[in-house]
Order: sequence, then structure tokens, then C-alpha cells
Amino acid sequence: MKQAKLVLEKKQFHQQVYMHYYEHRRELPWQDLITARYSFVRIDPYTIEVTIDGQKTWLSLPEEMVLCQNQIE
Repeated sequence: MKQAKLVLEKKQFHQQVYMHYYEHRRELPWQDLITARYSFVRIDPYTIEVTIDGQKTWLSLPEEMVLCQNQIE
């Protein structure tokens, strides 16, 4: 049960990151996370490398998202 909750929290976090990414990088068309091929690699506590459909960029996370990420790792 705890594992399922963690998976859900991680998915919600990824959706938050994706929305944050989309708000700051409007050149990418909106896609649902389910259809996009995406990955997030944590570079440091405040930076995530985002790859969505082969396009790579770096994204700084706001404080509340860093705290959320710390809880689910």
C-alpha cells in the first residue's frame, strides 16, 4: 500500500514538474504526460534535467517542489 502511494505521489510530482516546465517553455506543444516520452533527472536539489520527446532542457524548481521531491525519494 505504501509503495502504491509513493508511485502516485511520484506521478503527481512529475505532472507538477511538467506543468511548471510547460509554463516556462512554451515552444513545446501541450501534451498529456501519458502520451509524451519524458524523463526527469535530478542534477542538484533545485535543478532537474527534463527530456520530453527528445528535447532536453534544464529547469529550476521552486522551493515547494524541492520539498515535495525530497519527501518521495
